[in-house]
This record gives sequence, structure tokens and C-alpha cells, in this order.
Amino acid sequence: MKTDPRDTCCSRGYFPSATTVLKTSLEYTPTTEEPDVCDTAQCWKRETTPTIFRQYFEDRFVSLLSILTAEESIKSRILARTLLCKCYAGLSQTGKAFVRQIYYRLCVDESVAVRENAARKLDQFAKLVDLSHFEVDIIPLFHMLQKDEEVIIRLAAAESLVNILMYQRVSGELCRELLSELQKYINDPSSSVRYLIVIKIVETALEYNPTTEEPDVCDTAQCWKRETTPTIFRQYFEDRFVSLLSILTAEESIKSRILARTLMCKCYAGLSQAGKAFVRQTYYRLCIDESVAVRENAARKLDEFAKVVDLSHFEVDIIPLFHMLQKDKEVIIRLAAAESLVNILMYQRVPDELCRELLSELQKYINDPSSSVRYLIVTKIVEVLRGLQEGTLKSDLLQMLDDLLKSLT
Repeated sequence: MKTDPRDTCCSRGYFPSATTVLKTSLEYTPTTEEPDVCDTAQCWKRETTPTIFRQYFEDRFVSLLSILTAEESIKSRILARTLLCKCYAGLSQTGKAFVRQIYYRLCVDESVAVRENAARKLDQFAKLVDLSHFEVDIIPLFHMLQKDEEVIIRLAAAESLVNILMYQRVSGELCRELLSELQKYINDPSSSVRYLIVIKIVETALEYNPTTEEPDVCDTAQCWKRETTPTIFRQYFEDRFVSLLSILTAEESIKSRILARTLMCKCYAGLSQAGKAFVRQTYYRLCIDESVAVRENAARKLDEFAKVVDLSHFEVDIIPLFHMLQKDKEVIIRLAAAESLVNILMYQRVPDELCRELLSELQKYINDPSSSVRYLIVTKIVEVLRGLQEGTLKSDLLQMLDDLLKSLT
């Protein structure tokens, strides 16, 4: 019996030609105009392709995967993972089942690099797998990877899981199962894994702005602020966000408390009224933090936070912060608060009554014992005056500027 020369090449490890054929044939997308001449590299997905040709390529692909995954070289096994994602769609049901089994073996590979690669790309592979196979072939992988002893692998799997929840359209029941797995990663002993999950959620889900045309299919990344969003999704994300803020503000690390402040500004708009109230209370605690760096960061970014807070809460939650920060013994904090206060007056539209209250607070900063604070306000007021029309506000600011200049001379 004669040996097929292509089989011999594969057995000797000459993979480039096999890879080229697979990438060309399995990724082929049929066009409306097809040549009459049969080109095996261009007919993989063509309905008129004789079954023998399709089966030939699939057999070679399966053989190649078996060889690659059995190789000692880590690069070979990672190449196998790459080919799985590239060629999955062109396989028969039997071939797809074989590929899903191979992916499982890569997730339990002895090499950390191979497992990490498989975990990091699991969301890409999940895009290709039919939803009917998720419960049997995809969710168990996340369950298994969550128990891996290497943090880098749990981190990669967590990111893939969040990406699936955010970017793939899955049914409500399947989404609940994925959220159940996500909960296990949220309780991971590594803070790196916990931080990654919540940051990914708040960056994508909480900042979503709904459009007028919304698909009927539930997409967890695109439904955070949608009125029809099932309560379980909204509450799930908000509970995790509130929990993260509590953890971050309680940590000894200054960076953690500053990160908490950053997340507040990013995610405030997507929260319920109860969640917003909690965030405002947390911001107050940052403004009285024992660390000068944390207080200065909160004071310097107070104008950004004020942008997302409803004007109805200014009198109770924003103005008292400026009043309190003006009494801080550190000049750098009073300086930062003064700049935020002037920025609100310059760039935010506030009612006249509220503007007068803010000006009243500004007057206290104008009387600050530090010349640095007074100089800053002079510079900012001059900028404001350039853009103002004649009116009460301009008159008030001119009077303040006059008083300031007298105090500085």
C-alpha cells in the first residue's frame, strides 16, 4: 500500500504546508461567482464540494491536531489552540466534538504557558461554539480553571468569562450559570483576580449608553442601563461594585483608596438611587481620609464627581465637602479643593441660587491664609471673566477679584 506523501510530511513535523492549507480552505467564504474549475483550497465550505474532499481535509486537520498536542514543544500545543479557533466553524459535528475535547486537554496541560494561553483565549473559542454546547463543554472549563493553583491562569480565565458575559449574546438561563461561575472568581483569594473582574465590569457595563434601537436578544454588556434589563443582572453588577468599593476604601494601600475614587466617577451614572447614595457617602469618607494623598486626590477630582451628581444633591452632598476641605490644615488640599470649586463655576451649568452658594464657599477660599490658594483663584477668576457676559455673576466675581488683588499687594 502506497503512503500518501502528505501524511509522511505531517509525521515528520513539516507543518507549515498543512497549516497553510487549513487556513486557506477552512476559512473560505463562498462568493456569488464561483469558478467552474474545482480548486480544493477554495471549496471547503462550498455546498457542491464532494464529501470526499471535505472529509480529506478534516481528517488531515484532526491528525495535525493530534500530532501538535502530543509534541513536547510548548509552541506546538499553542499552535494547536490557534488552529482550533481558526478552523472550528468548517468542521463536521464529529470534528467539532473532537476539537472541544482537545481544548479541554489544553486547559489541563502540564505547561503553565499552554494552560494560560487556553484560558486567555477561551472567550474567542466560546464565540464559535454553539450555545447548546456551553453547559457541557464551556462552563465546566471555567469551573475547572478556577481551581488552578496558578494565579495567572485564574486571572486569564476570569477575563475570558467576563468578556463572554459582556460581548456575547446568551440566554437568560445560560447567563445565570455563567454568573454563578463568575461568583467563584469574585471570591478568589487573589486580589488581582477580584480587581480584574470588577474593573472589567465597571469599564464596559456601567458606562454603556442605551441607543434607540435595541435588539431583543439579551446582551449583558448592552443592557446595564436598559429599562427592560432583568433585575438580576443590574443588581448583580451593582452589588459587586458596592462590595468592591467597601473593600478598596478599607485597604491600607493608598492606591486602593485612590482607585475607589476613580471607579466612583466612572460608574456613578449607572447605579440605582441607593447605590448613588452609598457612593456619595464613600466620597465623603475619602475627603476626610487620614492620608494626605487620598484627601488631595478626592479634593482635586471633586469637580469631576460633581459633574455626575444630580444638582438636587449639591446642597447636601457637594457644597458641604468644599466647606469641610477649606478647613483642612494641609495647603495642598485646600489648593486642590479651590481649583475644583472654580472649575465647577467655570464649566458646569448650575442654577443661580446654587451658584450663589458656591460663590459663598469660594469667598472662604479667597480669604485663605495661604497666598498659593489666593493666587490660584485669581488666575481662575480671570479665565472665568473672559467668557462671561455682563450680569450679577460677573459683578460678584469682579468684586472678589478686586478684594483678592488688594490682599495680594
